[in-house]
Amino acid sequence: MRVPAVFVAMATPLGAAAGQWAPRTAPFLWGSYSPDAGLLIGAGLAHTRYGFRALPASTHLVARAAYATAARAGHADLEAEVRKPISPATIVLHAQVSGLDIIRFYGFGNESDAAQPDSVYRVRQRRFLFSPAASIPLAPRLRLVIGPLVSHSRTPADPG
Repeated sequence: MRVPAVFVAMATPLGAAAGQWAPRTAPFLWGSYSPDAGLLIGAGLAHTRYGFRALPASTHLVARAAYATAARAGHADLEAEVRKPISPATIVLHAQVSGLDIIRFYGFGNESDAAQPDSVYRVRQRRFLFSPAASIPLAPRLRLVIGPLVSHSRTPADPG
């Protein structure tokens, strides 16, 4: 018995081959440059897993790590999106640790002076972020996201 073509098209994501329903893990590299951070070199992994005839994916994970040469600091983050087979809701998780945040502090109040070179006002900051949430669709392009956002930043004291 031959299966009608319409079912074959539904069983493959966006017309791809049937073998592409298998879980996929792919490494990736990236890089960028900024005057404050210097050369940023990073790598990561992206993992996608499909449930039974589930489109979009039932699980999507992205883990990344990077190092900046001028800042001599790193950055790592994890993003996860998990869907249950019947439920329209999505569980979303974002976690991040970063030493690349560079802010500028010119002093307190409106009378602050910025007469010195820009490098004098640079302040390094470490940031930790954790955000679990539930995402519920309300309309085709509208979602309600509910969850806490926990963020902690630490600025080391200036030795001078």
